[in-house]
Amino acid sequence: MPNTNKLQPPGKPNVFGLPAGFLGAIAGWIMGRTGVEHNRWAVSLLNVRADDAILEIGFGPGVSIQLLARLAVRGRVTGVDPSPVMVRQATRRNAAAVRAGRVALQAGSVDALPFADAQFDKVLSVNNIMLWPGPHESLREVYRVLKPGGLLVIALNPRWAKNAGDVEQMGRELFDHVAQEINESFITI
Repeated sequence: MPNTNKLQPPGKPNVFGLPAGFLGAIAGWIMGRTGVEHNRWAVSLLNVRADDAILEIGFGPGVSIQLLARLAVRGRVTGVDPSPVMVRQATRRNAAAVRAGRVALQAGSVDALPFADAQFDKVLSVNNIMLWPGPHESLREVYRVLKPGGLLVIALNPRWAKNAGDVEQMGRELFDHVAQEINESFITI
């Protein structure tokens, strides 16, 4: 796999990458208003059934969680996000579904998911793979909690890309990470 690392935005994660404090709360509010269509598109790729068990990694202010809960009415929607600020915002946004026990949100990281093996029919990640501690290792953890035959959707809107070539390179890099993990996890030679 080429070591171009285009998936990583330049610089350190900013307030949108790891929301904290007052500015993090504002960033969450902005993300909750500006990313709705991108989240809706990503959720549509999952073809959610009413009884699906779905995990969202890095749920931010909870926009996709809300959309998923409306679709998986007999299932369960679970989310992990490293930001306590986002956990609070997403919990408020999804308060009724949380109270009903259909949505469970918690602080956590993709590299140590607090779930048993093969728990989820579908896993979603929107605009955060570039923040994962190590895409290859984190994908191994995602595949661990995904049921055999389950669906993983990773959506990315790389605002730091300078041109279409950068976006294509990011797609190839992401595909290489996924293909490598699939080969190592599921093919026995």
